[in-house]
Amino acid sequence: MEIGRHIRSFFGKRYRLIGIVAVTIAISFPGAVFATHATAALTAYSVCDHDGPCLNLIDATSGSAVTMYTYSSTDSYEALSLEPSSGDYGCSFVIPGCPFTNSSVATEFAGDTMYILEWTYWGGCADAYPAVDMEWGSCSLDRSVFIDDDGVLISPYWTNQSGTLYVLYGPPRGDQAYVTAYTGSTREFWNFEPNSA
Repeated sequence: MEIGRHIRSFFGKRYRLIGIVAVTIAISFPGAVFATHATAALTAYSVCDHDGPCLNLIDATSGSAVTMYTYSSTDSYEALSLEPSSGDYGCSFVIPGCPFTNSSVATEFAGDTMYILEWTYWGGCADAYPAVDMEWGSCSLDRSVFIDDDGVLISPYWTNQSGTLYVLYGPPRGDQAYVTAYTGSTREFWNFEPNSA
């Protein structure tokens, strides 16, 4: 299907991504699609950028790199669930002063839900910690949290640190995913594919 989405920018303008062909099962995440911690098992998805590669754990030890790898519905190192979370901020969705310190950003993304990317088989999360590179982490840190805005995953921690909008970026296969300044690139837009691992 053709994806043509209006994405809100830091300055309140809208950019349109047109003509990307991708098979998606979900682009927005309010509640129903993703399991919560109250359920017996997390619903697993591969988190893939619009150019194809998906987030993939190297090995399940603290600080291990989260790289990009070819989509596989049976890869345990790729099975993630998007879980509602406040991290260390104290709010579970964007409100004035939480989690963004910049009031114009808080206004622009008001009401958007905060999530962590949790590995359903291995436990732990895909964290932008201790730097902008994505690593396997504890799920409890402020750098573990992302905000969904129509398929763009925004990092409130790095947005607050840099003073401009920072988002999850998906590089080519084999490279480590990281957080970077938002430019409207296709690799800043994410699909969620089924994963049975």
